[in-house]
Amino acid sequence: REPRADRGAQARAGVVHASLFPANWRGALAGRIARAPAVIGSVRNLGGWMGPVRRAVERAATRWADAVIVNAAAVGRFMVDVIGARADRIRVIPNGVDLARYHPPRNGDRNLRPDLWRAETVEAVGAVMSLTPKKNPAVFVEAAARVIAARPAVRFVIAGEGPLRADLE
Repeated sequence: REPRADRGAQARAGVVHASLFPANWRGALAGRIARAPAVIGSVRNLGGWMGPVRRAVERAATRWADAVIVNAAAVGRFMVDVIGARADRIRVIPNGVDLARYHPPRNGDRNLRPDLWRAETVEAVGAVMSLTPKKNPAVFVEAAARVIAARPAVRFVIAGEGPLRADLE
């Protein structure tokens, strides 16, 4: 068996890719210490929950990164304008569904209640989410109630699984 130091010397990361705070700063720091050829961070929200200290830490992490992947142009602008990331390091890769691989079942709407989905209903709002406290689907339900009070023809659907499903049904 090789000595521990020799095993460590042989292992070298080619890419360090971290996702979200606090992994971004940890990955950026580890990648720079390890002299990884590529350090990548990922941000997927507008960071409204971040106070000034976390924003400063995220700023440092993005400056240590070779690239920062974001899921929307608005997140990229936030990273540049608010966090202070370099615009030339931002890469937008949108969330999405590969429509070539996704095939909804035939008669997929058979479970929709016809009394709710009349032909005159032309407006519908949907959310696909993890039904967990972190995602807080109750906010969507509360917003739906407010909209329906003003516009009764609008219909709302939530698709997802999680521990809050029974509470929402």
